Amino acid sequence: MAVLTQNKVPLSAFSIWLEADMKDAKTYREYAADCTRMAKLMDAKDKDVLLKMAEAWEQRAREAERQGKKADR
Repeated sequence: MAVLTQNKVPLSAFSIWLEADMKDAKTYREYAADCTRMAKLMDAKDKDVLLKMAEAWEQRAREAERQGKKADR
């Protein structure tokens, strides 16, 4: 039986959401690493774009982690 939180979200669903956030952060970091690896093989223009993409993925990973920490409270 699922326990409901104050906003009527079952705790079991809440824990799945939290786990998904942490998996997402890991996935986003893998995407960032892929962009960084590919950037090493590209010309200057493409390298710059890929490094910007890597930073965007890294930022998204940090956001996912922050969401996970907020959910822990």
